[in-house]
Amino acid sequence: MLVLSGLLLASCVEEFNFENETFEYLLVVDATLTDEVKHHEIYINRAHKFETQEPNKVTGATVKIIGNHTTYLFEEKVSGTYVSLDSFSAQPNMAYHLEITTKNGTNYASDTNQLTTKTTIDNLYAFREANDNGNDGVVLYVDSFDPSNTSKYYRYEFDETFKVIAPRWVDEDAYIVSDNYPDCIVALEPRSEDVKVCYRTETSPVINITNTLAFTEDRVQKHPVNFLTNQDYKISHRYSILVRQYVITEQAYAFWNTMNSFVEERSLFSQVQGGFVSGNITSVSNPDEKVIGFFEVSATSSKRLFFNYTDFYAGEPLPPFKIQCTESAPDLFDISHNYKCGSIMAVIRNRSMVYLKDNTGEFPRGGPYVMIPTACGDCEALGNTTPPDFWVE
Repeated sequence: MLVLSGLLLASCVEEFNFENETFEYLLVVDATLTDEVKHHEIYINRAHKFETQEPNKVTGATVKIIGNHTTYLFEEKVSGTYVSLDSFSAQPNMAYHLEITTKNGTNYASDTNQLTTKTTIDNLYAFREANDNGNDGVVLYVDSFDPSNTSKYYRYEFDETFKVIAPRWVDEDAYIVSDNYPDCIVALEPRSEDVKVCYRTETSPVINITNTLAFTEDRVQKHPVNFLTNQDYKISHRYSILVRQYVITEQAYAFWNTMNSFVEERSLFSQVQGGFVSGNITSVSNPDEKVIGFFEVSATSSKRLFFNYTDFYAGEPLPPFKIQCTESAPDLFDISHNYKCGSIMAVIRNRSMVYLKDNTGEFPRGGPYVMIPTACGDCEALGNTTPPDFWVE
């Protein structure tokens, strides 16, 4: 999930200044309450610099949502992720607000929000067609309709799950018998077929919004939610997508629209410093403190679709695998004559490569086995061998 997911922008926004030399580790809150009965999650981080790969998780906070006279408490499951103790859903005509107290005693609170109009996804479907750049692929579309004409603003997220088949799986695997020089010994053993077929799930990495203001009806028609090129390994076998539609407020739409206009993927909170995005969460302890975040209460709808590669590309070559399956023969003995076993011990121990076949002369100076990157022969490097509960063939 992107750090920015779920945040809101006030209707008036200053232009960002990316030249700002001072960096503030602003509190970043991702909090969306929906009408789904579930354990809701809230994500709290600190803004991080571009060169920092991971956000700064805010740990040890006290988090709660208050709806009228009911308080829903959250507990920290993993660093920076807070999950409600009880499963519940947002109810119509109830005012909700979020309260956060960090472990240093700083208090934050959101404005109150009410549940938006419930509007369901009517259709989720796929077509093979070229995108704006002329690339051949599969486009996923949604349709929905609100007869009350009150939804107007929509945001979409998706989870895509797909089958991964190790393209060069074989039924033997290498293991270490001894790595005590000079007894450098490796051998082969049967490999489970379980590691040939896996399933991988990824979450949508982009902002996807639309509105129906230009139409006489509150109707979303053929709105694209995802595009997969014919070179994307995700669609090589069987692919599934779960699309979630959120009915959002006008303010939320303004936020997402502004982000789409100038922010590159994964860089928002390393950049939002010179100008400031104000949401509906403020510091009670220090009104001058900047906070990035929005507590949103959204009605949601979801729909799932499956398709096979052959549904659109029957008889055509599969897309290239995620990685190149380059062959090599790691040494059995250290070729620098350091009186120790060779690199084959490390690749077997670290599971960075797996056995493909015996080295019968293809690599004259190599070890006894030709090996390939693990994902090429063991799908668990990319996914899980157990099919998800929802999976159907």
